[in-house]
Amino acid sequence: MIDTATNTVTDTVTVGDTPRGMGITPDGAYVYVTNEWDDNVSVIDTSTNTVVGAPIGVGTFPGAIALALVPAPVNLDDPFITGQPLAGQTLSCHPGTWSGAAQFTFQWRRDREAITGETEPEYQLTNADVGHSIDCLVTATNSIGSTSEPSNSTLVANPAGGPPGPPGPPGGDANDELSCAG
Repeated sequence: MIDTATNTVTDTVTVGDTPRGMGITPDGAYVYVTNEWDDNVSVIDTSTNTVVGAPIGVGTFPGAIALALVPAPVNLDDPFITGQPLAGQTLSCHPGTWSGAAQFTFQWRRDREAITGETEPEYQLTNADVGHSIDCLVTATNSIGSTSEPSNSTLVANPAGGPPGPPGPPGGDANDELSCAG
């Protein structure tokens, strides 16, 4: 192993017969070394400078190696929510379209602030949501990294059409007479 800051050898790791080419993962966690006369590839964990597991058989006389790298997820079409934005109704968060995504996580938000514990693809709106903007933050993750993208937002209404207005002026019953002093 070589310390690239000082260009000095810091450790020697024994691999197979006639090591030739090598490839390093983008995060620097592993080095893949071709072993030309053993027809395999050794994997070195750079945190411990040890070979991990058994060599990987690859065919006759491997001399070079290329790592096919998957980039962190990239959003192609924005996430979106569906459902009636009324208290008591359920909204669904759809992740949209991504490249390189292996899994998704969801975080429902009220006025762009996380709603504690609401991390499922569905969310049942409550009275606390009325009059507020609701959206869903989708995070796509793969072995390289994570990327987050918010959904569209929607304003939540009261199912009865809105909150009750202020009370009217006090009045009498229908048998009261109206009098005006003149």
